[in-house]
Amino acid sequence: VSIGVLVARFFRSVWSKAFFFGEAAWFQVHRMLMLATSVLTCIAFVMPFVYRGGWSQRAGYHPYLGCTVMTLAVLQPLLAAFRPSLHDPSGSNVPRNGLTRTESSQSTENLCNDGVCGLAHWD
Repeated sequence: VSIGVLVARFFRSVWSKAFFFGEAAWFQVHRMLMLATSVLTCIAFVMPFVYRGGWSQRAGYHPYLGCTVMTLAVLQPLLAAFRPSLHDPSGSNVPRNGLTRTESSQSTENLCNDGVCGLAHWD
């Protein structure tokens, strides 16, 4: 997610005049990276269930955090699809920004606390 966020934050001014398929180039790259993140999150969510053959009872809180990250990863593109225009004064983009920060912190916490180290204990 961080690469997509960096593209949106820093390349917006650099690629502001470049267009690709009718949209700004930075936005198309951002969109592609964020969709790839959601798809890869969905794949990563299914893989432990395939490997373990179902829900793991001894995995602690890791599966619950994974379900939370999966829910947020599905909600993110849905909220982006119904997002108001960039010049909308209502400020209704605030929930999506909050969701992005929550999703990033949850996935990072899940990976750091249990993901990398937890792989060795699955057998």
